[in-house]
Amino acid sequence: MNYSDKLKDPNWQRFRMERLQAANWRCEHCCSDKSFLHVHHMFYRRERRPWEYPPEAVVVLCERCHDEWHANEYAFKLAEAKALRLVPGKRLHIVAKHLLEGCK
Repeated sequence: MNYSDKLKDPNWQRFRMERLQAANWRCEHCCSDKSFLHVHHMFYRRERRPWEYPPEAVVVLCERCHDEWHANEYAFKLAEAKALRLVPGKRLHIVAKHLLEGCK
């Protein structure tokens, strides 16, 4: 089964909907609720199917932010690593959640 087929699987559809609902149907980067939303994996593991990741391993992004992520993926990964070093003992998604409180 290729990746495209896996994204048609009901398990992925359920996982995706749960993540979108948890993000209040908004981009977790810019807070937009006016664009198609993507559930973006922060990393991949060869042995895992797309729905077999913990919630903190994915981020909900609008199309614009998702395109920007891929265009600037290396810079984002550096910023993420720096943020994790600046906030010892906390996961980036917890920090991001506090920063995005204005989205709700």
